[in-house]
Amino acid sequence: MSNKGLIRACENSGCGWKCCSFGSDGHIVILPHELDGHEKEISHLQIIDDDYFGGKKVKCIAKDCKSCDNGYKPIMCKTYPLWVKSVKKSFVFRSGKCPLKSEQLAKHKEFVLDVFDSCRKALLPKVDIDTFLSKAWIDRYEPLFPTEKGNIEYKMQVKVLSMSDMSDIEKMERTLLANPDMCFPSETEDIVKCLQSGCSFGLLVNDKLVAYSLAYCTEYGTAYVDKCFVHADYRGNGFQYILLNANIAKLISNGSQEIFAMTSPKNEASMKSFINAGFSFKRDTKYKEIETFNLKVGTMKVIVYTKNIIENIEKAQSFVNVPISLMFKDFYEDIYEHISDKIRNKIFGLHLKDSICYSIGKAVKGNSGAVVTSFADVWKYLTINGNACLRNEHNFYIPINACDNREGLSIYEASKLVNEIRTLSSSHIYGLITSGCLNENHPSEKELFRIWNGLRNDIESISLGGSFWLGQNSKLPSFISDVRIGEYMLFGTIPYCVDKEKQGLNGIELQAKVIGIYPERNQLIIDCGYSMADMYKCRIYYHTDLKYEYSSSEYSIMQCEHVSDYRIGDVIYIVPDYKSLVKLKYAEHEYR
Repeated sequence: MSNKGLIRACENSGCGWKCCSFGSDGHIVILPHELDGHEKEISHLQIIDDDYFGGKKVKCIAKDCKSCDNGYKPIMCKTYPLWVKSVKKSFVFRSGKCPLKSEQLAKHKEFVLDVFDSCRKALLPKVDIDTFLSKAWIDRYEPLFPTEKGNIEYKMQVKVLSMSDMSDIEKMERTLLANPDMCFPSETEDIVKCLQSGCSFGLLVNDKLVAYSLAYCTEYGTAYVDKCFVHADYRGNGFQYILLNANIAKLISNGSQEIFAMTSPKNEASMKSFINAGFSFKRDTKYKEIETFNLKVGTMKVIVYTKNIIENIEKAQSFVNVPISLMFKDFYEDIYEHISDKIRNKIFGLHLKDSICYSIGKAVKGNSGAVVTSFADVWKYLTINGNACLRNEHNFYIPINACDNREGLSIYEASKLVNEIRTLSSSHIYGLITSGCLNENHPSEKELFRIWNGLRNDIESISLGGSFWLGQNSKLPSFISDVRIGEYMLFGTIPYCVDKEKQGLNGIELQAKVIGIYPERNQLIIDCGYSMADMYKCRIYYHTDLKYEYSSSEYSIMQCEHVSDYRIGDVIYIVPDYKSLVKLKYAEHEYR
């Protein structure tokens, strides 16, 4: 271990690094690509799982734990007794075997976070370390809490809940769960079932229960997280994430093959905690007439190829004589983080900092502009941003109706709105046209000039959307400021264009698994139904012998010429259509 990561209290204890032995049933986790290009000997690391969520599981058989027999020392060993569950949120866990106190590990924690952060930066965008860490469970580790926050000392503990905690839970359920749109109170019999299972956990602050996660497993290999709730005074500390990880580890150790949960689509904070803990969106449903999302651990995943997306953006620029702008709809905004350092294009997004908010009436302070169709939209945006608008840093885009009859205004209405904006702000004002996506209808060059001539004294230029315009061979007029694309960026396809020379690379795949084989009727079943994607519009990739038949909500039937070539668990790659991305927003994402 380097001097920076040296734990003096450990070195001076005389224990001989006995804690570093993971025992006969323990293992060491190797991060994705950690062993790439290593120079030291690794014969002391016996691989027991060569593909552990993209990393590896190994056993150490070194005779000298301190030196690793002078071979390669894994990151998990360098950072022992600490492990990071989320780099972004600095969630640190510690080994339950280590007798050292939190204050003795304070300097080591800084070193550990630095190590993991360096790994994260080195691997982006091809691997998201946080995604890997959320799935890679380390046995016999528990959360490392700060001993104080500000001037207040905290004593924090995670414990297995039992029937003795029933009264505290019922009190919190009765007094704090008043909004069913956010979280349902649990039925008494369900709470009892969860407490008796030994799979439910509570988080205590100064011996007071402030958060709990109720779960149980069945004899059929299926498990359920019934509730994960944090008292309002203690939210924002990652408590849900910690408890869900404890649930998952316990349920899996009990033999559960599938873990399900349910949460409200209006509870975005809870949804993020479930996703960070390894759950993926399965389907939307209703519970007691309230809209809910069903979630599942271990369902199919979305693979995002960032290199292909970047190449598509560069290729798109060669098709038009104006700049390319990028549309990041809210159901695929996460992709931006993984390519942001490789692109310099103008961004349209909903929650992305410094982007133009394309969703009418939903702009937030972090946006640099907004699409507006009324004075109320303008006033709302200016109110949100306050005095910042006086610095002329903001942009308004007014949709113009041009063949599509969508959200666009007439030239007269647009001109009127411009004058209203000018009374309040000297911000930049542009026209905005979207066409060629819902159907092939789009304004001709003559129509574009007519629109421009009617507004040229009011606006600075016109922005064209979407990928359809990449398929047009004519040169765009000088008053067109940019072409906004989404579909081509992600899939390399252009609506209503069959020119193969212009086709780009596919950037998104679904990874589904074979869960049923029927040789007598030459059929396979895969775990991807219409609740997850519009399968009849999707394209089966690589597997030329498969033909789509039909879907239920959870599964799809494939006709297969060579059934004997497949086994249960085989991975099937599917290219989704653009509209299916809405359903896949909460699916597990892997970036390559």
